[in-house]
Amino acid sequence: MLRLPALVLILAVSALQTPRTVKGRYRHPGKGFSVVVPDEATGLLEEDATTEHGIRLALPSGGSIFAYGEANSLEWPTPADGIRWAVEREPKCSSQGIRDARVGKLLGAGVRLSCGEKSMTILLVFRPAGGPIYWLRLETKTAAEAEDARFLEKVAESFETIPWK
Repeated sequence: MLRLPALVLILAVSALQTPRTVKGRYRHPGKGFSVVVPDEATGLLEEDATTEHGIRLALPSGGSIFAYGEANSLEWPTPADGIRWAVEREPKCSSQGIRDARVGKLLGAGVRLSCGEKSMTILLVFRPAGGPIYWLRLETKTAAEAEDARFLEKVAESFETIPWK
């Protein structure tokens, strides 16, 4: 029988799960997409796969790229509508306007946000014929934005839809 302090310690250790690293191509059949993790970046996944929506790529600059899929629960008719919603969620940032964006072979929408000393680039595409929608999001320091934007471009170019389960 475990004593209470031992049980608390076990629960505390399990709550501090270490992210799993990914190199090469990351595939997520549950969301129907894959992307390549650039050699210079580290792909990080949480161990709890039941809530896994995608991957975070840790960049050498300290910035991050998030690639994930989710249901179009707000039923946006176009990717630009989803981008407008995302911009509204960042009231301390200014945008340079929504633009067309290519992610893999898909055409969607994107925006660059300036948030003081930080910047974000958000891309959104819809899966053809319905299903999940896909976000790519770069968050970085403004000073590293040009370098990190090249990583985002590589990840966006590598994006593929795969059979969705």
